[in-house]
Amino acid sequence: MLNAVKSHVLNGQELPVVYKLKLSIENKIILFFQVDKGSSEIFQLPDGRVVVRRNKRTVPVSVRTLQFEQQEIRSREYDRQFVDGAMVADLDTNLIQSLADSYIKGLTMERYLQQLGLAEYSINGLRLRRAAVLLFSKDIQLGTLDHKYGLLELMEQNCFLVKNTMY
Repeated sequence: MLNAVKSHVLNGQELPVVYKLKLSIENKIILFFQVDKGSSEIFQLPDGRVVVRRNKRTVPVSVRTLQFEQQEIRSREYDRQFVDGAMVADLDTNLIQSLADSYIKGLTMERYLQQLGLAEYSINGLRLRRAAVLLFSKDIQLGTLDHKYGLLELMEQNCFLVKNTMY
C-alpha cells in the first residue's frame, strides 16, 4: 500500500512524496503520506477524477477549473511585480489625479497608488507595480512586453475589475 503514490494515480504519474510511513495503532494499519503542498502539476486518480483539499475536506474538481485557478495565481503574481525603471511620469497623471481627487480631495497621486496597492515607497523612491503600469501607462507596451496570463484583478473596495487581453 505504500506504493499507492504510484499505483493510485492515472497513467503512472508519481506524486511528489516528501514522507511516507506505515503505522500500527490499536491493531489497525494506518498509512501516512505527506506530499509537497502547492504543486503546479495536476494529478488524476485512476478513474480520471481530480480532487483537491479545501480546508479539512477532499473535494472533486474539474481539471479546467484547477487550471484556471492556477492561471489566476500566476496572473496575480505577475501583476504584483515591481517594474524596474517605471516612474509616475510614465503614467497618465491627469487620469490618476482625477481618480485620486474623486476618492479623497487633495490626495496625491503617489498616495492614491499606494492606497490601491499599486505602488510602494522604498529607499530609492516610489516603486510601481506592473498593475499600475498596465492600468495607467501612457505607453501600454511598458507593462505588457511579456504579459501572458491576461486577467488582472485589483480589488480595493471594488474600485477596479479590469480584463486585459494584451499578449
